[in-house]
Amino acid sequence: MKIIFKITIAILLITANPLSAIAQERTLQIIDRSYADINMLNGLYNVRLLPCAFGQEKLVDSIKFDKVDKKDLSEIWLIYSGFSVKENFNQDQLNNKRIAELKKKLPYLNSASKIKWTDMKIAGLNNLDTAKEQFHGFVLVYDYKAEQTLGPVLDRHKNWDSIIVVVDVTTSMLPSLMEVNKWLDLNYKNKQIDRFVYFNDGDGIPDYMKRLNSTGGIHTDTSSNYSTYVKGIKKYMVMGLGNMDIAENVLEALIYAQKFAIPGSEIVLLSDNNSSPRDTALIDSLKLPVKVIACGVDGCDLNTSLINIAYRTGGSIHTGVSDVRDFKNAKRPKDREIIINIGDKKYITKGRSLKCVNCNCDPDLRYF
Repeated sequence: MKIIFKITIAILLITANPLSAIAQERTLQIIDRSYADINMLNGLYNVRLLPCAFGQEKLVDSIKFDKVDKKDLSEIWLIYSGFSVKENFNQDQLNNKRIAELKKKLPYLNSASKIKWTDMKIAGLNNLDTAKEQFHGFVLVYDYKAEQTLGPVLDRHKNWDSIIVVVDVTTSMLPSLMEVNKWLDLNYKNKQIDRFVYFNDGDGIPDYMKRLNSTGGIHTDTSSNYSTYVKGIKKYMVMGLGNMDIAENVLEALIYAQKFAIPGSEIVLLSDNNSSPRDTALIDSLKLPVKVIACGVDGCDLNTSLINIAYRTGGSIHTGVSDVRDFKNAKRPKDREIIINIGDKKYITKGRSLKCVNCNCDPDLRYF
């Protein structure tokens, strides 16, 4: 079990500390990786990176700081390596100096009390050269107003209980996951969710090392406090950085999640509509209905692979705004086609699965 805990700076130190109230409380997350490719986040439209040099507090002036927008800034992550060559090195002191430097460049942070701060320590580094290559500095995360997904679906289905949420925490999901985090923060006393199972498609291993049902990058948390899941989403996303593959180990994660099911458990998959499972051959290993929530539909068709997970398991499929189809009683004849309509899209059976006959932008290019 990795260590996740909260740092609270004593009130006694506040008057002596040059930092403002924004740094009084930060969450520390230990990321056990030999290297985390934080620069992969730079391509996301709701993220800005502000780097520092290894062991230095000064921000690398690689951008014009007056162009860093304060509007919709929701989180700041301070990334640093857990490696030092100095005996009496004080990491907390350096982190505080880095925050002070950031405040000099972005003075509006003095009054930005609603911004969440997270320290992320990359703990798996074992030599100076690798530590110097690691990103050090700040990740600024902005609200993107992505379609809300998990929250609205659970709000519509308050009868669901003992929920195991299987969630895609690859980087393409970041906008949707920030919306999930907001809902979790507001519903921290809700008892619907028993467990989160996170999958990031291999903890950043190279694509050529991925194997069917053993890709890895699957982690789990169980807690009555939903803040545990908020922390887990960020932690396991960073652990997965380096993954360049579009396909993901969705079925592997679902099979893992089944191990924790008890009578009455609901398996809820929160997955990127624009990515398809690489491991659909494992579908027959799923023994429980899966309620699929598609994220990032953005006007495209629903991903047929995700629809088929719901259909083949007798589950259902949902978006943030609607419950698309309940497949519990769907018949799957072997000798003739049946037609199922989902909105204005027409699906026919192809073997034991569904195939869309009039989709224009189905993100899935492969069918079961």
